[in-house]
Amino acid sequence: MKVLLELNKKKYSDLSRDLQQKINTTTLHTIIIKKESPEDIKFEIFERLNTGSVRLNEDEIRNVVYRGNYLKLLSELEEDETFHKLVSKDNYKKRMVYRGMILRFFALAEKTYLNYKPSIKQFCNKDLRDNRNMPAEKRKEYSQRFKKCVELVNSVFGEYAFKRFVFGNEENRNGKWNNNLNMSLFDIQMCGFVRYEKHQIIPKADIIRESLLHLMTQNAKFIDSIEIGTSDKSALQTRFKIWFDTLEKIVGEPSSEIRIFPYSIKQHLYLIDKSCKICGQQISNIDDAEVDHIIPYSKGGETIMSNAQITHRFCNRQKSNQTAVMEIVFDNDDVIDIFASYFGETIKAKFNTKNHIIQYNGKIYETPSAAGTKAKIHMGAHEDISTNGWTFWKYTDKNDGKDKFIDELRKK
Repeated sequence: MKVLLELNKKKYSDLSRDLQQKINTTTLHTIIIKKESPEDIKFEIFERLNTGSVRLNEDEIRNVVYRGNYLKLLSELEEDETFHKLVSKDNYKKRMVYRGMILRFFALAEKTYLNYKPSIKQFCNKDLRDNRNMPAEKRKEYSQRFKKCVELVNSVFGEYAFKRFVFGNEENRNGKWNNNLNMSLFDIQMCGFVRYEKHQIIPKADIIRESLLHLMTQNAKFIDSIEIGTSDKSALQTRFKIWFDTLEKIVGEPSSEIRIFPYSIKQHLYLIDKSCKICGQQISNIDDAEVDHIIPYSKGGETIMSNAQITHRFCNRQKSNQTAVMEIVFDNDDVIDIFASYFGETIKAKFNTKNHIIQYNGKIYETPSAAGTKAKIHMGAHEDISTNGWTFWKYTDKNDGKDKFIDELRKK
């Protein structure tokens, strides 16, 4: 003992009468778990009783509760060198977390995301329980499935497998990789390759990788599904469906019809000039670079080198948001053509008479004054200049043909 050292190596007969009395009158509590008790209850009771100095995690508890052929398979596969290289967490391997990750993959791959019912812990426990005494033929099938998917993940995603890329912001437009393991990405990357063979994936490896980077930075639903309530049924099924649909489109679609530029074009543009063609700043990491269609894809622009420009992912998303707003706000009957003159030069813009938003020089301005100030600066004015946009911008009244300030419109 580390306390009461004076009692070490003593027998009961060597103890004082008071200590003997305490031992004799102390009640020892026991809990009997019957063999026929539900497996989930056994697991939960074991979890609650597990209050020692080093608490067992759920994978270590499984190793005690669900011994059998399935666990033997998991213990064999956790030694896979490629898998260890991708995860690179010695403590995970030591504490059997690798086994839990592999079990999670098998459960989701076999039952499919459509049949997932939370919690993920109980979902995995059920799969382990149902296949506890897995026959040799099925163990071989599972082993081959796991190794194939691990190799494909390694070939496509490499050192950034199971990791999240976060794009930049207004203060720092450069994005970065998050070094933490993301189990939501582990799920879809591993399970996504189950139904494909190597010859189907490797030729499309670059476009698959770029497509996932695009989803992680541009698709709001996908981002939420890997960040918020990730074990919820809705979140899990959302990320699986989005990724499976993306893979199906890539693998089953001729390359000439794919919207995302191949990696070879991005690499070429990045090596020539690392500056973002939207903000002008340097792009520090090629993974943070995105190839943008100069003529938008939605307007018939082709996915070819002559229609490509390199940008920050953040900047391209901002541009996409602006484009979406322009299409919604400036494609209706409330929009009129406006103009302004400054230092003898005339400029044109569009004005939404309902919400007073202006589209000028390809960008959206929430007030006429903001647009007017920017227009004057473009025409040579000092950057500190201020403008009353309502008496700067004019329109031609269709009723009398006269040019009037847009201030007249808000008086109506």
